[in-house]
Amino acid sequence: MWNRTLSGWVYGVAMSSNGSSILAGTGGSGTDTYYFNKSSSTQQWDYIANGLVLRVAMSSDGYYFTIGTNTGYIYLFNISSPTYMWSVQNSGLITAISISADGYYIVGTDNHKDVVLYNKLSNSQIWSYPTGDIVSLKISSDGNYIVVGCWNSKIYLFSRTSPTPLWSYTTGSDLESVDISSNGDYIVAESEDEKVYLFHKSSNNLLWSYTLDGTQGNGYYCVSISSDGKYIAAGGLNNFYYFRNFYVNGTYRPLDRDDRKDDNNHTEPEVISIGNFHLIFIVLGIIYVIMKIIRKKHLKKI
Repeated sequence: MWNRTLSGWVYGVAMSSNGSSILAGTGGSGTDTYYFNKSSSTQQWDYIANGLVLRVAMSSDGYYFTIGTNTGYIYLFNISSPTYMWSVQNSGLITAISISADGYYIVGTDNHKDVVLYNKLSNSQIWSYPTGDIVSLKISSDGNYIVVGCWNSKIYLFSRTSPTPLWSYTTGSDLESVDISSNGDYIVAESEDEKVYLFHKSSNNLLWSYTLDGTQGNGYYCVSISSDGKYIAAGGLNNFYYFRNFYVNGTYRPLDRDDRKDDNNHTEPEVISIGNFHLIFIVLGIIYVIMKIIRKKHLKKI
């Protein structure tokens, strides 16, 4: 539909649920926050923040968004104006930021080691908690739960109503990415030990884990869960993984390759190899050539 070249690296982008509002944060000189409408590559407005805009997040309706900078600033905006609703300066760079679906709650970092909670009415912290170096965090769409992933191999789950963690879990290595379903029921994480982990909010008992491809520390890992918590996508070093949660005979497991709901040992997820895309195009090319030859022979007969 359109593309746009911005000044400096684009560190973060966000989009509303209906795709009408787009936000970009950059590390360029001058303007570093751009708000677009899907209809045009010309920004509706822009803003010069204090520092490089490293993290961005937008509410589902696209009306509110928040940005975090390398100088510790967190800003909250609504789309009607480039004048921010509030800002606050924390210590250290902002390593992660998230906002609830209605834009009422904002969660970010302080000194990249503490998780902090705000609401849209004020830049005063509701609460904070020291977790260690934070690499990823998400607030559930309903704003009731917060998951945090750290470089000390820990996952934390919080209720919005308390700074005391509901539970924590130690993975085999540093966390890379975390996500949470809309109602907070399911929590997924990906770690540098090449594993995807799935939990229910009720406890830190692991529902299941799956080992991905690749060598530890050699890839940028990312994981995402669907709003209803039924589907999970994860990126490995060379493969894309697709999981579906099954609850079979009292246990959770990843997607059965044959999608059977019996209690057999088929527990492999759907795996799409990056290399397989090349093979698919080759096969399609061969089919195209064969069909073209057949068509030419048919025309000669006519």
